[in-house]
Amino acid sequence: MENSFDEKKAQEELTKRYETAEKLLNNQDAIERFLQRLERKLKIIPR
Repeated sequence: MENSFDEKKAQEELTKRYETAEKLLNNQDAIERFLQRLERKLKIIPR
């Protein structure tokens, strides 16, 4: 089985993720929801 994830595809995915992150950072409500979800997840991770 050959991995079809080439450099071009990787760059496209990276660019798409940057765009998603930028939209999140420009939306205060989205940031707040993201941080709340992150805090909930951190509470369930054992130390």
